[in-house]
Amino acid sequence: MKNKALKIVLCILILVVVVVAIVFGVIKLTAKNPADSVTGLVECLKNGDFQGANTYVNGDNTEALGIDSDTEDLEMVKLFFSNLNLNIVEVTKDKDQAIVKAEITNKDLNTIMQNYMQKALELAMSSINTSTDTDNMESQLQEYFKSQFESTEIENVTTSVDIVLTKVDKEWKVVLDETLRDALLPGLSELSNLYSTSAA
Repeated sequence: MKNKALKIVLCILILVVVVVAIVFGVIKLTAKNPADSVTGLVECLKNGDFQGANTYVNGDNTEALGIDSDTEDLEMVKLFFSNLNLNIVEVTKDKDQAIVKAEITNKDLNTIMQNYMQKALELAMSSINTSTDTDNMESQLQEYFKSQFESTEIENVTTSVDIVLTKVDKEWKVVLDETLRDALLPGLSELSNLYSTSAA
């Protein structure tokens, strides 16, 4: 009886090992597909998994997006990608290079940041005449910032982009260039240019 039970347990263990091997085999296989690399990158960014995103990027870092994984405001940074959506239109491959034509949708971050700065100014001005402490003001700003990403009044921006990929060790890696960055974070470069021009 014990031998029979042992055999059943062994069969189950072998089955689990086989299933795990198949799953990992499929994952490894999908990493060789340019479209899946792009999808993997977008999904990781959307879920705030920046370490996972690094595995899909040429150079193994997401610093090109201005992400510092050591920042204290990482939860706030994650919000920038929380509304990301991807629609792959076409994939073309030529040896070790590929181009994925895609449409990337995200909230208009220019509007969000301008609203946030206006709110910060309003709170700063009102705190002059009231006893509002700094912690309370920061808490209000954080809540306002989060609400902007959930607001239906902030329009979505869809950008058509050619995403460049290169093959590295038999896996397709996304090249994080300025065009892709602007598609993932629509409006931020425009806002940055506006303020750098104003500062000059």
